[in-house]
Amino acid sequence: MVRSLVAAVLVALMASSVADARGGSITLSDASVSPSRGISTTSTGRVVIDNAGAADRLVSASCTCAAQVELHRMWMDGQIMRMRKIEGGMAVPAHGKLVLGNSDQHLMLIGVKPLLKLGAKVTLKLHFQHAGTLSVDAPVQEVAPMPMKMRH
Repeated sequence: MVRSLVAAVLVALMASSVADARGGSITLSDASVSPSRGISTTSTGRVVIDNAGAADRLVSASCTCAAQVELHRMWMDGQIMRMRKIEGGMAVPAHGKLVLGNSDQHLMLIGVKPLLKLGAKVTLKLHFQHAGTLSVDAPVQEVAPMPMKMRH
């Protein structure tokens, strides 16, 4: 009886440790997407990912309003702004933060339908290597651009 009780307690402790390591400590905040411009079917998304636990990796994203969502980075090449899909996901540091949208990294929403109007809301889903899929409601709103890091 005592052995089975000890075994049950050990299993419960191991399960709670795995749950925490698997991203129970990741929270999403400050999410938003940009309104559509004219007839453009692309938009950008922003979200802050706080991680109070073990390191994880954002591997992909999706949205209720877009055919696909890519993790993107942008940089200046002389006077030309370049943008490219990030292959392999993005690191979310242990006990750290990953900010998408107010710097050189953002979510690129492609094939947006219907066109995004100010005041609407969409749902962003972020897919993590360990934490699984987390959802956050994102209002459609204008956001002032932040200075961009210059990469060459």
